[in-house]
Amino acid sequence: MKQLRLDQLTFHPMSNAEPECRLFSFEGRLYRGASGVKGHFLRGLWQQGVIQGLVEKGLFIETSLADLAVDGFDVVFEHRLLRFPSFPFEWCAEMLRAAAAHILQLSLELDQHSLVLTDPHSWNVLFDGPRPLYIDLGSLTPTGEDPWPGHADFLRFSYYPLLLMSRGQAHLARWLLNDGYAGVLESEVRAVRRVRLARWERSSRPAGRFSRLVKLLAPTALHQTLKGARQAARSAGRVMRPSAARRRGLLDRLGHRVAAMRFPEAESSWRDYADTMPALDNRDSWTSKQTSAAEILAATRPRTVAEAGCNRGWYARLAAKRGSHVVAFDLDEPSVGRLFGDVSRDGLSVLPLIMNVMAPTPCRGVGRLQAPDAPTRMRAELVFALALVHHLALAQNRTWDHIAEALSAFTESWLAVEWVPSEDEQLRLWPSAERPSYRLDCLEAALAERGLMPVRTFPSHPEPRVLVLFQRRSRP
Repeated sequence: MKQLRLDQLTFHPMSNAEPECRLFSFEGRLYRGASGVKGHFLRGLWQQGVIQGLVEKGLFIETSLADLAVDGFDVVFEHRLLRFPSFPFEWCAEMLRAAAAHILQLSLELDQHSLVLTDPHSWNVLFDGPRPLYIDLGSLTPTGEDPWPGHADFLRFSYYPLLLMSRGQAHLARWLLNDGYAGVLESEVRAVRRVRLARWERSSRPAGRFSRLVKLLAPTALHQTLKGARQAARSAGRVMRPSAARRRGLLDRLGHRVAAMRFPEAESSWRDYADTMPALDNRDSWTSKQTSAAEILAATRPRTVAEAGCNRGWYARLAAKRGSHVVAFDLDEPSVGRLFGDVSRDGLSVLPLIMNVMAPTPCRGVGRLQAPDAPTRMRAELVFALALVHHLALAQNRTWDHIAEALSAFTESWLAVEWVPSEDEQLRLWPSAERPSYRLDCLEAALAERGLMPVRTFPSHPEPRVLVLFQRRSRP
């Protein structure tokens, strides 16, 4: 067993709420050390096979007992390190719903072992491709008189945001989720409802289903007796304490509410764009652009791929089909939501996110220490930027330096850019395409300043568009 000192470890900046259970890295691997009462408790769960059972059922991040002895910790576990960690405010509504359902499923499983989550909020969930996994081992605790200590956290970081999203307020919900301490407050959910009712002030319209849902599942309603849950327990021949009956009833009711939510699809100017995408396994129907993308994947053989401005993520899915771990991001929420559905159905290792490549998630916390920015978390060996650069340069008036800085920040080795020349049949309709600075050599010069050099050009579709592959000659 290897002995380590505390000064040899790098503690995770977001793992400081519980001194007895800390997350740290050593030699590129991720560990969690536990001491005192928490250490004794978690070791017992491991000896009983509880943690292993949660991992086998896909409810918890892959975890093993580490062959390490660390000063100050009684037991050390190793967790599998996920390639692309993301935050709840980067998720579409369906992803947040999947994370919420996962937390409730995990809580019901823990209830069978007289355990409960003290921190059942969405920030303790990460996505492995489209699959949610709970990651906070320190949140497991024995049940007590309080039916669910983390009830308020679940509401503020999962249920209330989903309520807003179900009312067409996904943008608002994600911005409120940026606050990792408060989340979405009950008063904020009610405020949205009051704004929507302002037009009906002269009527005597009663409170609707939306308001009743907020009140029904608020923390102040937790003390209410759930007769249905108790009766179900008695009919099953079990003796259930009142707190256990309330917890099971609450989890079941929340699960039904979350599953029943419907999210209105926002307007998308790119809806028809993706409908013409051919099947991934029908190469005869591919355009020259799609064939070139496949050739780039074959030439670079990247373990990780990022697709910026992904739309429905055809190229992200192609990369995943060929064995890469992929992150794909776009500002268009309907496209990201449909991509999440596609990769969930097909079991592809693609993480779809809502994010602007020109304004990615910045660092968080004092001294930028709490959480790294998006380019650090999402950096990949190969980056696809297809049908994107001309929008940034001409529609958004971004400079070549801005564009090159944004794209180069995400790539470790390779960058594939689609160049749409001013004589393109679609671009000829844009007056801005006549700008003297809109030239490929200007983009190449800006990327060269950041160590990215053009190495090969591929045909695209329609002509005269091309794909230009850049390779990093120096570290960023």
